[in-house]
Amino acid sequence: MYLALPGGVSSPAPLVYRVDDGEAVLEVALTAMPDRRIGQFCIPVTRARLRFLAGDTQACSRLLSRLDLAMQRGGG
Repeated sequence: MYLALPGGVSSPAPLVYRVDDGEAVLEVALTAMPDRRIGQFCIPVTRARLRFLAGDTQACSRLLSRLDLAMQRGGG
């Protein structure tokens, strides 16, 4: 998130992040879940809840697209 919106990410509470691009505001709340085990492997699991606090449909879609691109391998 920080790469996609430098200066646009804040953390109002532990494990809660607010992403603001000026047109839309997205809140991401993270929750640690029980690890998943596959044979000898133990895989940590985190649930992310995304909730838009502001912005119209188009602005929210643009923000999600921007975040998606930044999170792809190699930073988009």
